[in-house]
Amino acid sequence: MDTANDLVALSALFSGSWPEIAGKTAATEAEVRRAGELGPELLAALGVREHGAPGPSEAADRRARAFTLFVDAYDQTRRAVTYLRWKEDDVEAIAPSLYKGRGGRGASSSDTDAAPPAQPGTAAPAPPDTAAPAPPAAPPG
Repeated sequence: MDTANDLVALSALFSGSWPEIAGKTAATEAEVRRAGELGPELLAALGVREHGAPGPSEAADRRARAFTLFVDAYDQTRRAVTYLRWKEDDVEAIAPSLYKGRGGRGASSSDTDAAPPAQPGTAAPAPPDTAAPAPPAAPPG
C-alpha cells in the first residue's frame, strides 16, 4: 500500500515541477507518467485482495432472492396439484414445469424411440412384452 501511495504522490510531485527538475533527476518523464498510472492500479488491486471482490448489487441480490422464493412456492403448488389431480393426471396442463423446453442435454436415441406420452384421461398403452414366448402347446392326443 505504501509503495502504491508513494508512486501516486511522487508522480504528482514530479509532474507538477518537471520543468525545474528535468535535467536534475535520473527519472524520465515517461517513467513519471507510468508511475502515475501504476499507483492507482496497484491500489485498486490491493483493495480487492484486502477486501475481496465486490458482491452483487442490492437490486441483483433482491432479484435472486425473489426468484428463489417464487421457484420454491411454485414447486409446492405443483406438488399440491399433483396430489389433488393424481387420478386425472393433468398436472402438466395446470402447472407446467418451469424448466421444460429450456434446453439441456440432447435427446438420446432411447428417448426418441419411446412411445408418445399418454393424453390426460386416457389409459397409457401397455409396454411391449419382453418375456420369451411360451412354447407351443402339445397336440391333444
